[in-house]
Formats: sequence, C-alpha cells, structure tokens
Amino acid sequence: LKERRDDIPLLSNFFIGKYSELYQVDPPKLPGRTLDRMMIGFELPDDAEQEEDSQNILDEAQRKRWTFEDLEREYIFRVLESVRWKKTEAAEILGIDRRTLYRKLKRYESEGARTVE
Repeated sequence: LKERRDDIPLLSNFFIGKYSELYQVDPPKLPGRTLDRMMIGFELPDDAEQEEDSQNILDEAQRKRWTFEDLEREYIFRVLESVRWKKTEAAEILGIDRRTLYRKLKRYESEGARTVE
C-alpha cells in the first residue's frame, strides 16, 4: 500500500461495504480526515490538532445549543471511535467504570440518539 496509496480509498470502501452487508447495517461514511490519515501512514495527530478537535466540539456544542448530556454523549462516541470501539480502553480514557459505559451506551441506543456498535 505504500506504493499504491490510491488503492486505500477503494479498499476501505470495499471492506466497509462487505462488513456492513455481513452485519446488515448501513455502511458508515468514512470522514475525509480519517481517509487522509490512512493515506499518510496513520500518523498520530499532534497536540495542536487535538486541541483544534477539542475546540471544534465545544464550538459545535454552543452552535447547536447542546445540553451537558448531549456533550457527554458526543464525547463518549468520539472517544470510542478513536479507540476503534474498544470499550474497556474507552472507559479508561473517560475515567469511568466499564459497566457505567455499557449502561450509558444501552441508554443511548434505547433513546435512538446515535447508533451503537
């Protein structure tokens, strides 16, 4: 893939489609930023980029007039996505018990607030 970086989006879409069909879910759309990272070798974001992400979520929360619960839910999902849905790892990052995370996810799913993997 180092020599054929143009194949990365094609392969990504293939596997997303394959597993979405297998698990009978709508295929998620890969954010452009994620695809960019895949194209440059999965480099980790620097501190400035992480700070920008933090500011973006706060700006979004203010713009959309989120409640604290909305902000908490979005943060939990972003952490889960960043660790590829490894719930134990996400719970550690969030500073909560794994069972607490599972309860929150179950509640979010029952509310239909966001699809839970």
